[in-house]
Amino acid sequence: MLANGHLFSNRWRRLLFSLFIVTAVAVAASGIADRFGLRYLEGGMKRTLVTFGIARTLNGVISVAQGTEVAIEPAGVGINFAPGQILDPVNDLVERFSWVMLTASASLGLQKLLLELFEWSPVTIIYAGSGLILLVMILLHRRVSGGVLNFFVRLFVMLTIVRFLLPVLSVSAEMIHEGFLQTKYETAITSLEKSEDDLGRLNSQGLSASGDESTAGFLDTIGTLIGSAKSGFNLESRFQQYKKVAGEVTATSIELIVIFLFQTIVLPLAMLFFGRFAFTSTMRMLKGFRASM
Repeated sequence: MLANGHLFSNRWRRLLFSLFIVTAVAVAASGIADRFGLRYLEGGMKRTLVTFGIARTLNGVISVAQGTEVAIEPAGVGINFAPGQILDPVNDLVERFSWVMLTASASLGLQKLLLELFEWSPVTIIYAGSGLILLVMILLHRRVSGGVLNFFVRLFVMLTIVRFLLPVLSVSAEMIHEGFLQTKYETAITSLEKSEDDLGRLNSQGLSASGDESTAGFLDTIGTLIGSAKSGFNLESRFQQYKKVAGEVTATSIELIVIFLFQTIVLPLAMLFFGRFAFTSTMRMLKGFRASM
């Protein structure tokens, strides 16, 4: 515990800590930190929702492709190819990818709700009240017991860290996105949209050739065989295109999952750790001031 009067017996220390209290309360009351945090947070939510929409649309396009069957019937012998054989694992991945996007949206939505809660007038009044009480105690430090002073110092430091943690998180996440992740994100989104268009084009292509030897003449039969051979080449080409699109969707989805998990899970956890570290470091510093006297 802090000894009575020891921490704030120094005039300059009292002045600096009082200035810190007044500044923190003024910034909280003005709402400027919350407005910055909300603006950057809304940008992140917009990206997440756009990505979620693309993932759900892509999931629907893949489902249509899985239900499409390509048939070639050279001289009455049928050959069938179902793209679902290739796209089934990719469809499972895209479904999980859409769930990750939904989770990321919920995480950002919760952060927005907490920011709006901290901006709420009663919360601001409680924070300002704790700062005012501590300010009075600093001015009357000789008349306040060390235990009470220690409690209110800890309380105000903890409330300050909690109060400004989310705005700092939102601004930091946006700075990291703009400085490091934006190019990766835009490239991945463009690739995902291209894959969606490619799958839609492949779904709209019909490959069917048939021949009936019982009614067709010799020349008609030859023509049917030639058409069937061309369809076979087209089928192989289409098979390779499906494989290519499947590979692109897999790689892009994994990259976007990593980006959004980093922004909505890893960064918040790191910020919580930073908040805890800041609190314990501040308390150690205050105890160090007491021990040096």
